[in-house]
Amino acid sequence: AGTNERNEDSLARAVVPGVNAHLNSTRDDDRWAGMVVAEAFAAVVGQTLSFDDLPADYRRDALRYLGDVVPSAAAADVAAVVSADDERAAKAKVYERYEVESKIASREAEKKRRRKARESLRNAQALTTKNPDDVVVSGSESDEEDDVFEDDDRESSEASSLEAFDLTDPGDDLAAVQKPRYLRDLLDLLETKREKEDARDKHVVALESAEALIRARPRDLRDVAPALAKVVLNLGNNFDLPRFELHCRQSLVSLAALQPREVVAYLVPQFVDPELTVAKRIEVLDCLAAAARELAFGLDRAVALDDPSYASTDDPATRRAHVAAPPTVDLLENGRRVSSSSRRVRRHSDDDATANKTRRWGYRRNPAEAARPNEFGALAPRHFFFPLLYAYLSPSGKKVRVDSSFAGLLLCNLLNTLSVFAHCAATTPAAPALATHLLAFAWAKARDDDPAVRRSACVATVTALASVPSGLGLLQRHAGTLGLPQAQDLHAFAARAAAHDPDPSVRALTANIARALDSQGTLLL
Repeated sequence: AGTNERNEDSLARAVVPGVNAHLNSTRDDDRWAGMVVAEAFAAVVGQTLSFDDLPADYRRDALRYLGDVVPSAAAADVAAVVSADDERAAKAKVYERYEVESKIASREAEKKRRRKARESLRNAQALTTKNPDDVVVSGSESDEEDDVFEDDDRESSEASSLEAFDLTDPGDDLAAVQKPRYLRDLLDLLETKREKEDARDKHVVALESAEALIRARPRDLRDVAPALAKVVLNLGNNFDLPRFELHCRQSLVSLAALQPREVVAYLVPQFVDPELTVAKRIEVLDCLAAAARELAFGLDRAVALDDPSYASTDDPATRRAHVAAPPTVDLLENGRRVSSSSRRVRRHSDDDATANKTRRWGYRRNPAEAARPNEFGALAPRHFFFPLLYAYLSPSGKKVRVDSSFAGLLLCNLLNTLSVFAHCAATTPAAPALATHLLAFAWAKARDDDPAVRRSACVATVTALASVPSGLGLLQRHAGTLGLPQAQDLHAFAARAAAHDPDPSVRALTANIARALDSQGTLLL
C-alpha cells in the first residue's frame, strides 16, 4: 500500500504540471487534451472528474485511444466513461426527436383549433342573419345553438391547454431613441437643441408619443403640465416634420383637458402676448375650445363633433380659415337650431336605432349610454370664459384689438371660442352669466365693418339665446345692463341687416335670429 501511494504521488507530480499547462493554453485542442488526461488520471486514482465544455466526440475518441495504452487496471474505468458518454448522446438524440414531434403535434392542434373557430363563426353568422319572419322548426334553432356552445367549450378547453407565449418582438428596445415613460423624459426630448445630431429623431419620438403619454395620466402630470404646455406651444418645426401642427394641437388639448386649472391659466394670457404670432394665438383659442368640448361631452363625442377635414389637415392657412369661419346654422320647423355637426351625430344615432330594431331576442342589443357629469360647467366661468374675455378687453389686449393688422381675424376666432364655451356650459348653472356677457359682447361687435366679424357676432348672439331656456326672458331680466339690447332693438337690427347687409351670410343669420325670437323656441348649436 505504501508503494502504491508513493507511485501515485510521483505520477501526480509528473502529470499535474502538464495538465495545468494544457488547460491554460489558448488553443482548443491543447485544452481538450489536458481535460481528457485529467479525467483519465482521476479514473486511475479512483476519483470522478468531468468537464462540461469538453466535446463528446473528442472525449469518446481520446478515451478509446487511452483504453489501448493505459494499464489494464484502468481499462474498466475508461470503458465506463465511454459508455456513460454514449448514453448521454443517445438521450440527447431522443430529446431532439421528442421536441420535433411536439412541435408537429402543436402545429396540427393549432390548425384544428382554427378550423373549429371558423366553423363556429360561420354557424353564429348563420344564426344572426336569419329572417325573423321565417318559420323556425321547433327545436332546430336550439340544437344549432347547443352545437355551437359545445364547439366553443371544446375549443376553449383545447386552446387553454395549447396556450403559448407571445414571442413577437417589436424591436422598440433597439431604437436609437427610446420612447419616454414619464413627462419629464418627454420634456427633455422636446428641449433638445437643434444643433445636436439626434435632435430630429428625439423630436419625432416625443411628438408621436406625447398625446398617449399625457392621457395615461403619469404621476408627474400635475407638476410638469404647465412647463410642457409652454414648450409645446413655443416649439418650432425646425426639421419640417410631417403632421407637426396636429401633434402639437393634440398634446395641448390633452394637457388642457386633463389639467385645466394649471394649463388654461398659462394659455389664456398667451392669446394677448405680443411675442406670439397670429397663428399661435389662433392655435391657443382652438385648443381651449377643443378642451371645453372634451370636458363637457367626453372625449368620444368631442372627437365626433370635430370636423374630420380640420383634424387631418396640416396647412396653417386652411386651419385659420376653418377657425375663422362661423358654423352653419339652420332653423328647423319646430324652432330648433341645429349645427351641421349636431345633424351628423343625430343622423348616425338614428341609423343605429333603426339597425337595432329586431324581433330576435338576445341579438343586437346595445347597452344604454351611461350618463356623465358636465365637468366644464364648474370650470367655465373662473378659468375659461371670463379670463379670456377680460384678457382681450384689458390694456394688455390693445395689441390684439387695435394695433394688430389681423385684429378682425383674431376677433372672429375669439367670438367663436366664447360661443363654444357658452354652448358647452348650457346645461350648467353658469349658463345665464355666460350667455349674458356673450350677448353683450356680440351686440357691441354686430355693426363692425368686417363682414367676418359680423357673422361671428350673429352666431354668438344665437348661441347666447340658445344657452338659456328662454332667450327673451334673458333680455327682459337684464335689459339696460352690460350694454344688452332691448328685445325690440334686436328685432329692428335683425330686420335691417336681413334687408340691407351686403354679406349674404350675415343676412341669413340675422333672418334666423328674427325667426327664432318670434318662435321663442329652444336653440341648439
